Amino acid sequence: MKIVFFDIDGTLAERTHVPQSAGEAVERLREAGNLVFICTGRSHHYVKTHFGSYADGFICHNGRFAIQGENILYDHPVDFERITAISQVIKASRAAMVWYGCREGWYYGSEPPYDSLKEDEEAPTVHPGLSANMKAYSFNVHFTRRQILDHLEEILNDQCIFNPHGPLPHADVTVRGHDKGSPLKAISKALKVNIEDTYAFGDGINDISMLQAAGHGIAMGNGQDRLKEIAEFITTNIHDDGIRNGLRHYGLIE
Repeated sequence: MKIVFFDIDGTLAERTHVPQSAGEAVERLREAGNLVFICTGRSHHYVKTHFGSYADGFICHNGRFAIQGENILYDHPVDFERITAISQVIKASRAAMVWYGCREGWYYGSEPPYDSLKEDEEAPTVHPGLSANMKAYSFNVHFTRRQILDHLEEILNDQCIFNPHGPLPHADVTVRGHDKGSPLKAISKALKVNIEDTYAFGDGINDISMLQAAGHGIAMGNGQDRLKEIAEFITTNIHDDGIRNGLRHYGLIE
């Protein structure tokens, strides 16, 4: 048995659309007795809602939470003191954010352009402000100008890894200390699968740790250059049968 880990956005799908060839390839992969885990910066609520039929388990929130069925395999929320410190820097930079738990979100930002963050597809309920009782794992930062993101990347470099979503004015953020690679190793150990029998597909900067942790790291043809530099194999573009071609390269499907 092998375990294959897939990032979502730009890898397995664009938003909630999975290309037909990718969906069919994943189905054949599972039919052959292999396990599929989605490994994403997205929230558990989001991935379970939109991609539950494609996977046996999920790594969510850029690596701080992992679950297979009802079995929680990895659970490391961000402590509230750190949440508060990061949030104050974001707000002072005239940006805003939504912190995510498994089914709840917390909106923090007062500028008028950010009012819409009170409605968010990542969580069915988004609360205004922070709470000492919040159990949050990751956040999305929203900004009106690219210069704001550049500023945040500079001053929070020791705290966070920012993964911009193309030209859109937001990015998902990994809070340093845990990343996509950490639960990958834990899952491999828990399920008694040798790390050499694990494979990871990604396209973004936040996928670097996942590709490095897996036995075999595969970058999408449309992936970031920094990811391609550390990948064992570079497959084709997401819209050019990238998932299917990558799985075929390793003999995981015919």
